[in-house]
Amino acid sequence: MMAYFIIMKQTLYHFTIFQFLILIPLIFTSCSYQQGRVLTAPEIIYPVEWGGMDSVFSFEPQKIEAITIHHSGVVFDDSKDVGKYLINLQNWSRKEKKWVDIPYHYIIDRAGRIYQCRDPRMAGDTNTEYDPKGHLLISVLGNYQEQVPTEQMLKSLELLVLVKAAEYKVDFEKIYTHQDLVVTECPGRNIVVWLKKQSWYKK
Repeated sequence: MMAYFIIMKQTLYHFTIFQFLILIPLIFTSCSYQQGRVLTAPEIIYPVEWGGMDSVFSFEPQKIEAITIHHSGVVFDDSKDVGKYLINLQNWSRKEKKWVDIPYHYIIDRAGRIYQCRDPRMAGDTNTEYDPKGHLLISVLGNYQEQVPTEQMLKSLELLVLVKAAEYKVDFEKIYTHQDLVVTECPGRNIVVWLKKQSWYKK
């Protein structure tokens, strides 16, 4: 795996001490590689900021060993309020599906903003036949069988995947799309076409 040097852009209060101690060695060990790529850790919008409720954590923490990319599967109008959409999705996930939270750990909107949803320590959920335990689930907002992803969204998706792969020591071979794991159109042909051009996507 290529080494990545991560510049911390977020304020320190967004990290637990444990998370920060994990990221410190990633920063310094990556400096030893001549061809390392410089990454700026993305800004994350947390539930308290988008109007949601934090995940109620009552499970044994999962060990993240893979990253899986999804789309939300519904055409998203750029004029919609993303915060309201996420609040409705969280309510639906908890009340209708009886899940502990939104099924994804992160959602990226079409403007490239990154929202934390479910606590990454908890395994995600899915309506399909694969076990998401051990996977960090990242979803892009929209239906990419039909919509064309924006440049801002793709930049944020790449950055988030690479930073989280470094943080959790996930090999590039374990970066998946939903359709790599089960029969589904998710995350949509237009995301898959783009992914196949990325050096870090090995499928």
